[in-house]
Amino acid sequence: MFTTCPINGLTPWRDGYNPCTVQLPLRLAWKREIYKGYAGVPMVSGQSVFVHSRKPPKNLVSEEKLSVFSRNNGELLWERTFQDVDFFNAYGVM
Repeated sequence: MFTTCPINGLTPWRDGYNPCTVQLPLRLAWKREIYKGYAGVPMVSGQSVFVHSRKPPKNLVSEEKLSVFSRNNGELLWERTFQDVDFFNAYGVM
């Protein structure tokens, strides 16, 4: 990571990210308990935070959930739960 501010906010990757604009220290706005996820990365769109999570499988059946929270206060706006069946292919790989 860079220790000094890049010129004009440009990094070597030309992604426009400027680490000098982050206000430290960061603070935790809200927290919710969810299942473990594939990547564990929430997606933000407008005032909504989307989180995809998954319970560990039991007897090859796992439960997946899409939860949407309010960006401002973490209130659960809606969620959808569905079952997924894990299977092994001919090569024994999930």
